[in-house]
Amino acid sequence: MAFEDWFPPRRDERASEGFYTPLQEDSYNAYLNSGVAFRSQRVCSIEAIVAAAGEQIRPYLSYLPGLIDLLGRICRYVPSWVHEFYATLWIDPQHRFMHFAFRGRDYRLMSFRVREILRLQEQPIRLHEVCYGQTAPPRRPHGGLGPPTDLVYHCFIEPFGEGLSRTPSDLIPTARVLDAIMRRTLLLRMGYHESLTRIQLWILNSLM
Repeated sequence: MAFEDWFPPRRDERASEGFYTPLQEDSYNAYLNSGVAFRSQRVCSIEAIVAAAGEQIRPYLSYLPGLIDLLGRICRYVPSWVHEFYATLWIDPQHRFMHFAFRGRDYRLMSFRVREILRLQEQPIRLHEVCYGQTAPPRRPHGGLGPPTDLVYHCFIEPFGEGLSRTPSDLIPTARVLDAIMRRTLLLRMGYHESLTRIQLWILNSLM
């Protein structure tokens, strides 16, 4: 849907109080009635991670500025705010900004400001684009393009090659710890504990 259709210049007066348009209101109610579970992001401090996995894991999480803070940042979680955010969210196709409504008013958050808030640096490679390319939503967990074997071989127990198993149990110890950390914090909780999705493989390769 075009931005102008999702966010018209003025709030639609037909929408109930607290909503920007009737369509966004319907989207919000659909979320509530769908039974989809929304939960707060789980966090884990670097001290707790190091205490469990050893000091050798720290460099893998500290070389990307902002990642440690993102893993351990504790924030207030209000379910109704999260529902409203996702029900109204519009993301620029070039990822320059996101636009959303809150309590009947619309807001725009630029990507550079998000990086400032989260203390992240812009990277020349976007793993989501590498994996999914121009695939239109919805993007399935096991969809997209997986990394080539010679790119991820260092993440797996030898012998490893084309066509061989790629599950968490096949990972070397360091990679298994990193995969467990990502699953328990930043990644969506979508099951598939017995396998690795393609985007998970790209993330592991970038951390290793």
